[in-house]
Amino acid sequence: MAVTEQVPDPDALKLFSFNIFSQLSGAVTAGMIHIGDQLGLYRILASSDGLTSTAIADASNLSERWIREWCANQVAARIVSAEYSYGADEPCAQVDEKTIYKLSPEAVAVLANEEHPAFGMGMFHRLPATFDRLKDLPESFRTPRKYFYWNRYIGACTGKS
Repeated sequence: MAVTEQVPDPDALKLFSFNIFSQLSGAVTAGMIHIGDQLGLYRILASSDGLTSTAIADASNLSERWIREWCANQVAARIVSAEYSYGADEPCAQVDEKTIYKLSPEAVAVLANEEHPAFGMGMFHRLPATFDRLKDLPESFRTPRKYFYWNRYIGACTGKS
């Protein structure tokens, strides 16, 4: 199938590209939220007034390098806040071992406090099964075969397909 030659409007192209790549960013961040919950990282942050990536790694018994990368994603997504060791009037430097990561009270309610009505981590527990099912969907589009997502998800959770 040949692609028709059309000249895109440069401003509309920028906006469309931004929207598309924002969707990918959201998917990656959703995965990082799931990982943060599964590894207890939000609960560790919620139990403190702020921690360095080294302190989070020590508390979780995980690799500091991976914790630092996770924190960078969470700060970029505005989920976790960061207090940098350099001043606000200085040029932005690299994140260093003195950077302090914190959760706002709202973030604690949604991400770490299972008793709070706003707690939302249950929505992310299905994420791995949802992404895993993506490999089967193209064939469902090619054939009249029915695809029962929910049954497959239940099977993935119970070990019965």
